[in-house]
Amino acid sequence: MARVGVGGATSEEIKLRHYRENVQRENDVKLKELEDGFNEDLVRLQQTKENQLKTMRDGYDVRISQEAEAMSERLQEVRDRYEKKVQEESGKFEEEFGKLRNENDMRLVEEREKAEDRISQLRAELSKASEALHRQMKKTSQSKEVSG
Repeated sequence: MARVGVGGATSEEIKLRHYRENVQRENDVKLKELEDGFNEDLVRLQQTKENQLKTMRDGYDVRISQEAEAMSERLQEVRDRYEKKVQEESGKFEEEFGKLRNENDMRLVEEREKAEDRISQLRAELSKASEALHRQMKKTSQSKEVSG
């Protein structure tokens, strides 16, 4: 028969209560261990995620830096290429300008020589005309003296 203990509970009920309390404590301990393990796993996952994000950011920063450097190099190449073109065109322009200047200088020299020749020719004609006029004035003056 079941023994009745303090408060009218049987020993069987007390055993069951103690068993239940032990199981409850064990379950609480296991639950606490599971929660602690879960929290540790969660912290580890968060750290892993943060590390992955940092690695990705660093990778993107490196990639962006590399792309920026490559773009800078391409820009410098383009600048160099266009600077070379500008220098070539400038050289061609200077050469053409020099040719035109020489041609114009030669034309000016020719025109000056023609003008000087024409001036010399006009001076000679003027001198002849002046001499002829002077001779005629002398003749006119002598003929007035003779007739007068």
